Amino acid sequence: MSGQKSGAWESETVRHIGVGERRARLARRHLLAPGSEAASAVEAAAGVVALHATDPGTVFLSI
Repeated sequence: MSGQKSGAWESETVRHIGVGERRARLARRHLLAPGSEAASAVEAAAGVVALHATDPGTVFLSI
């Protein structure tokens, strides 16, 4: 390449998310941040459990 930007994702308008913001978002998503605590064990589990298609167990857990 000749140093030119080739894709929209390389635009200077793309917002950078720093480590602190990424960690804060993750803490909220996992219900660990103050003010976002889970009301029940089921809600807490739902906040941290993820199923992914590349994990063989996901097929059995999703059914």
